[in-house]
Parts: sequence; C-alpha cells; structure tokens
Amino acid sequence: EQKAYIKHFVNSNITSPIAPFVMAHNMTIFTFEEADTLTEKMLKALPTHKYTNTLRKSLEKQRPLHEAMMRVQPGRMAPDFKLPNINGDTITLSDSKGKIVLLDFWASWCKPCRQNNETLVEAYNKFSDLNLEIVSVSVDKDEAKWKEAVKEDKLPGVLLIDKEGEVARTYCVETIPCCYLIDSEGKIQSKDVGGRNIFADIEAMLKKTQEGK
Repeated sequence: EQKAYIKHFVNSNITSPIAPFVMAHNMTIFTFEEADTLTEKMLKALPTHKYTNTLRKSLEKQRPLHEAMMRVQPGRMAPDFKLPNINGDTITLSDSKGKIVLLDFWASWCKPCRQNNETLVEAYNKFSDLNLEIVSVSVDKDEAKWKEAVKEDKLPGVLLIDKEGEVARTYCVETIPCCYLIDSEGKIQSKDVGGRNIFADIEAMLKKTQEGK
C-alpha cells in the first residue's frame, strides 16, 4: 500500500519539486523505465531544479547497466563469445547452436557454485542424451585452481575460463552461480535457473522442443 501511495503521489505531482525529492528517496520501487519516463516529465516541468537534475544524473549512471541487462533478457538472442577451454582451445557459444544450452557462471572459490556443480553433473547425466549441453564459464583468475576444481567436481560439458570477466559482464553476472537456459536456436529462455528449478526448466524446454517437431 505504501509503494502504491508513493507511486501515485509522484505521478500526481509531476510539476512539484516534492515529487523528484520523494522519488529519489524511493528509487527501488520504480522500474528503470518508470523512473526514466517520470524524470523526463519532471525535467520539462522543472528543467533547472536541483532535485530533477539529481534524478537525471542518477539515471544516466544506471542506463548502461540497464541497456546491458535488456540485451540478455529472456526472448533475446544470447550474445556470442569466445573463450579458451580447459585444453587451451578457443571455443564459442555458437559452437553449441542446435542444442539446448545451460550456460553456467561459477568459480572454484565459490562454495554455492561448488554445490551447484553437483546439480550440473546430475543434469548432464540425465539430459545430455536429449540434446542438452552444459557450458560452464569460470570467472577464476587462477587457472590452476579452476582446473583443480573441475577435476574434483568431475564437471562435464564445455569447460571455459573467463579470466578478465568480460563475458560475465556481457551477461550482467552480479552473483554466482548464475545460469542462463538457452534454446536450440540460441535464444535466452530463462535466467538464474541454477539452484532453483533447473530440472523442471530443462524438462519443460525439452518437452516444448519435442512438441514442435
């Protein structure tokens, strides 16, 4: 009720300096699109006011991240990339096109990731014969520790390392483990499936794929 009241208040008082003041202190309840639209309206009404200009500067700082996140939303084509695998060969995501891909970001030092690796092994054993490929992207900087963890966890699939974190940034990975489920056409279907409902998500996609044949 409080959130609804604040949104209604801001929308109803666009021409008042109180509106940008209230919005600036409650930014988390507005989507980026909502905040962007409201700020544009406020700038027309109060173009030189310090509160509206503070909002404008705040949104401009957030815009690059927002635009990057929009590029990896479900329904968008998964951005291609190339990284070295565990043998030092260069591998691209598009090499797995035609398969359902579980793209997993992790690291050897991340305990939840190591626990999630057990789930990935189960998923691979259960679904690899049904056109599933697991592409694991480590954000480790220490290659030796990465290889040791891969061996310890008996991690299957395509094993890649992203030492500079460039691919992780492209996919807006803020916490790990972070997974994307990508269909056989290379389109993102869901994010953060790891550790939540990984089997149900994969089974639903496989069922959809079979029904489409």
